[in-house]
Amino acid sequence: MILSVIFGVFGLLYLGYGKWVIFLLTVIFVFLVLGFGLKKVKIKGYSISDLVLKINKIPKSIHRKNNYLAVCRYLIFSHHYYFLFLAFDVQLPYLTLMATIAAVNLLASSLPTFQFLDFAVKGSVAVYFFGLLGVNEWIVIFISTLIWFLNVVLPVLIGSYYVLNFKSKWEQ
Repeated sequence: MILSVIFGVFGLLYLGYGKWVIFLLTVIFVFLVLGFGLKKVKIKGYSISDLVLKINKIPKSIHRKNNYLAVCRYLIFSHHYYFLFLAFDVQLPYLTLMATIAAVNLLASSLPTFQFLDFAVKGSVAVYFFGLLGVNEWIVIFISTLIWFLNVVLPVLIGSYYVLNFKSKWEQ
């Protein structure tokens, strides 16, 4: 989520939505102030300060590796969209396309949704932003649905097959 915010803010700035970026950063700042102001409040026996202490106990090398893997994951996921847009002959400059994808990821991940409706929410946000750039809405809907199918539905089906056919050593 942090990477979605970082890349999304840069994407919105690149696309010329400076007022929205200021609003978004203000909201984030307010949440951070409230979060650290309430760091002694306990939820299920844990406070924010307890969480920070536990996170600081993890070695820095693990944090660096996790950050590196998170950036790689985000870039690979974003480039799935990019290459599908190229496959459907969408002629936009690389930076414009990637900035729009980052903005869509940020705004779509900020909206509450159920997993099985995720394609509809991301698709709606994507149709709006890519529509402003003149991309055919059916292409955007198809790409959003395809990404959802490949990243959610297909893994769930494959995992369900293995779960349903799993035999523990006591059942054999």
